[in-house]
This record gives sequence, structure tokens and C-alpha cells, in this order.
Amino acid sequence: MMERYFVMGGISSGSDETLFRGIVHTKQGEKLRASGGISYTRLRELLLAKIAELGMDPKLFGMHSLRAGGTTAAANAGVNDRMFKRHGRWRSESAKDGYVKDSVKRHLSVSKQLGILSVPFFVADL
Repeated sequence: MMERYFVMGGISSGSDETLFRGIVHTKQGEKLRASGGISYTRLRELLLAKIAELGMDPKLFGMHSLRAGGTTAAANAGVNDRMFKRHGRWRSESAKDGYVKDSVKRHLSVSKQLGILSVPFFVADL
């Protein structure tokens, strides 16, 4: 999906261009603006509209849902804390950690490392 987005926007990998830009509707279809970012307000409008299209309540979501989801995915994928702390522009560990929702597998890994995991059917999953 991101590759299609890069092609649509004419963005080369390794580029330092603005990633999220406004969309222009033309007779040939939609394309990304050549430069400049998309506003927070517009991105929020688009996100909430898509959530509503999926049949979910948009009042339960916001831009921080994306921040929390990305942070959780990074943590559970084993991305170095320092790297995703910098990427998310958090100054403190507690601010970053407030967004992370550890997976069951990561929770159980603590017990496994301590040798106290007592639920056999989870051991194979770790």
C-alpha cells in the first residue's frame, strides 16, 4: 500500500520530502500535491470519515489512535526503544510507555524468562 502511495506522489524511497500531503482531485483521478503537508484538521477529518465508513463509532478514535498503534507495533516488533522514542519525539520514557500496549506474548515472555510460566499451551507460542 505504501509503495502505491509513493508512486502516486512521485516520492522516491530515501526521500526527505513531506510524506503526507493534500490530495488534488483532477479529471485524470486523484494525485498528491507536489509539496506541503496535510493539515492536522484535514487528516483527522479523513481518518474519522474512513472509520465511520467501516461501521465503527468515530467518537472512539482520534489521531492519537494512530500514534498509540504505531508505538505498540514498534514495541511488539522489538524495535529499539531509543529509536521509536526519537521517531515519536517523546522526551521521557514514561510519555512513550503510556502509548504502548504490550501483546500477551510479550507479557508472558517475562514469566518465561523468569522460569515461572505455568500455562503449558502458551509455551509453544513463545
